[in-house]
Amino acid sequence: MFTLNQITEGLSRIANAHLQINSFGFGDLHEFASSGDTKYPAMWCELQDARRSRAMTTYNLTIYLFDKPHQGEKDETEILSDLHRIAEDVYAELHHPDWTWHFPLNEVTLNSDTEKTMDNLTGVWFIAPITIPQETDRCQIPTNTITHF
Repeated sequence: MFTLNQITEGLSRIANAHLQINSFGFGDLHEFASSGDTKYPAMWCELQDARRSRAMTTYNLTIYLFDKPHQGEKDETEILSDLHRIAEDVYAELHHPDWTWHFPLNEVTLNSDTEKTMDNLTGVWFIAPITIPQETDRCQIPTNTITHF
């Protein structure tokens, strides 16, 4: 059975393998500021929700890419350009067929924000629905015998 921990590990591998991403984290977005010594550009993932059907689970994640401007507004456009390119790289990697998950989107909306965090970070983010096969299997439930009515 594939788990959220394995998805998080896969996202971490994507971030760590990318030569322009210097930090990775997972959790609620408000935890990003207190996540430690962040090296930018950084990739942060936040779980929004999960949907379960009979044969699969879809985890809806928001993937954020942040960088810190060094020259105020002067380099925001350059940073946004770089972050959009990195987001496209992450999107492409999410589609790679070697992953156990399925990334069903053929297009995503890349959203941009500037100066909306305490550190005036520039960011790009998108929603990533990651679907994994999950058969309903009572034999895998860690339980004692259940007496049914």
